[in-house]
Amino acid sequence: MGPLVAVIPVKHLARAKTRLAGTLSLDARAALMRDTLERAVRALQTSEAVARIIIITRDPVVAGWADTWGVDVLRERQAGLNGALREAREA
Repeated sequence: MGPLVAVIPVKHLARAKTRLAGTLSLDARAALMRDTLERAVRALQTSEAVARIIIITRDPVVAGWADTWGVDVLRERQAGLNGALREAREA
C-alpha cells in the first residue's frame, strides 16, 4: 500500500453543527467546528503514515484555515459528501 492521503470534507460554516443551534450561536458553532477540525488536522500531521491532508470545502473561511495549517484545499464543486469524496479521489 502506498502513502495515505487523508481527505476531510467540511460543510459551509452556516451549516456547521446545526443540531446545537438551540444551545450555541452560529459564531460559537463555527468556533467549535474550527477547533475540532484543527485538532483532527494536527493529529493527522503527527502521523508518519499520512503523506497528504486534503480539506474539501465550498467555504472560503474553511479554505483559509486549511492554508494556515499547511494542508491542501480542494474547492468542492459537487453537493453532498459522496460528491465531495469523488472529487477528492479524482484530484
